[in-house]
Amino acid sequence: MVKLEFCKLSPIMILTLFTLISILLFIDRGAFAAVLQKLEKKIHGGLGLSSSQAGLAGSLFALGVIISSPIASYLSQYIHPQYLISAGLFIWSGAVFLTFISKHFLMLGVARLLVGFGEGFFICLAPPFIIDCAPVEKRTKWIGIYYSAQPLGMALGIVYGTQISNLFKGWHYPFIFETVVMIPFMLTLFLSYKDPKHYAKKEGEEREKFTTALRILFGNYLYLCLVIGYSAYGFTTGGLAFWTPYFVESFYHISGSIATYSLGANTMLCGIIGTRLGSYILSRIMKKYEDMKKNDQISNEKLECYRVEKSSWIMLTSIFIGLIITVLGLLFSSFLSKPGNFIVFFIGLVFGEFLFAITIAPTAIAIMMSVPIHLRGHANSISMFFMHSLGGLPSHSIIGAWFDNFGEYVGILLTFLWLIISVVFWGIAWNASVIDI
Repeated sequence: MVKLEFCKLSPIMILTLFTLISILLFIDRGAFAAVLQKLEKKIHGGLGLSSSQAGLAGSLFALGVIISSPIASYLSQYIHPQYLISAGLFIWSGAVFLTFISKHFLMLGVARLLVGFGEGFFICLAPPFIIDCAPVEKRTKWIGIYYSAQPLGMALGIVYGTQISNLFKGWHYPFIFETVVMIPFMLTLFLSYKDPKHYAKKEGEEREKFTTALRILFGNYLYLCLVIGYSAYGFTTGGLAFWTPYFVESFYHISGSIATYSLGANTMLCGIIGTRLGSYILSRIMKKYEDMKKNDQISNEKLECYRVEKSSWIMLTSIFIGLIITVLGLLFSSFLSKPGNFIVFFIGLVFGEFLFAITIAPTAIAIMMSVPIHLRGHANSISMFFMHSLGGLPSHSIIGAWFDNFGEYVGILLTFLWLIISVVFWGIAWNASVIDI
């Protein structure tokens, strides 16, 4: 069999490539969010969608990720992750082009479903791939760099989608450029050397049955607690990203443009700085234990146990304090004036989202380090499956129902309070990780 391998990527090149791909993927998400209003009109090529159809088109993306997650997990035992990621990016590119040429809702819905399906291969397999490539002492830092691409890409996508669609007077033009830009990234990954160590299997040639892998993961008490907490986190953060601009405009009577740009800038800055700070804090805490490992004072297994324990502690502390600050900001904003003081709410949201972002890198580290090495890809894929199916996918409709039945104020309060689930289960996970040590 002829191998199509024309170059070998160094670990730092892998990190750079995956980070750039992640930025482009989230640019697409931001661009689609930016053109939703244009899709609801019939001018400049708009499809005249209803609000529910526009929202459904966004939700179909999450459904695509949910479908592809277990598929990526299973196939990673038999097909090298670089081939799977390349195939996923090929599907993504085709689906983005299909978005560009969509003429009606059904076509657009299928396109966004396939965008999520293709992206699912990347977001499930890239983090464990980076973990395997990174030097042990730089794993946390590298994961932090990779995840900081997400808020950056989202913010860039909103600006890019708005400007390009306005410049060319058509909602669909941003997507043709995305398709073209992805091609060299996809080909570089496909045509580079495939290191056998990245297969999702035990040392040697032994492969775990997929059902056995699932049984091991679902029997891992620590892993399950981390994933349940992560799903609740995804519910709140995904819901806030979708509903907060509407809440601010409706409850505080702030103009839509001010709400969108102020909240977008907050999400980007808090996401980038918070993610990097979270990885930095974990790296500093772990330095002592990594030095102990170098001096053969502790085993590698014990080192990873410490890494999970310290990650869980950062997650629990940050999410708990962030929850308190956001709830207090909301409550105080309504007490100070009627209907409410936006500045007070916004200050609470800034500090809260900053603390939420601190958990991103430690969460990824804890989930992948809480399982055997050969199951890291499975662990990340299954966590993505539950985070989207229990978090991102239902959050839009559930929070919308809260808004309709209890009002915007109570609805956004319940959205914040949903993080109590994360506090409880990450607290249990931290306690379990301490016991393991």
